[in-house]
Amino acid sequence: MDLTLDNVHREGATITVFDFDSAGKCWRSIEPYGVLKFSREYFQAWVEGYRSVRHFSYDDEKAVAAFCIIGDLRVVAWKLGVARSSHGEPLLTAADMQGVVDEWLEWETNSISNS
Repeated sequence: MDLTLDNVHREGATITVFDFDSAGKCWRSIEPYGVLKFSREYFQAWVEGYRSVRHFSYDDEKAVAAFCIIGDLRVVAWKLGVARSSHGEPLLTAADMQGVVDEWLEWETNSISNS
């Protein structure tokens, strides 16, 4: 649920999305908060799939709603620049962004025409 340009990686004809900003030990209930915010139906599908592979208690499930609020506060703090991780040099400038988007569009156009 964090689809931003810095989480999209292209190598040749392959696009992969990954993000390790929040990787590490945390409460299991924080993992699906973005899914619950999107749709209760998607959240239930996520819970069923997750439970088919790994334990996710009903207490964990109930706690997800709290992490929706905590997650929103975390994002706001980051965007306001008050989080330790929100300081640093940007990887791209606005001028660089047009070139990135143009490359993606060219890659997409070539992928479709080669299909």
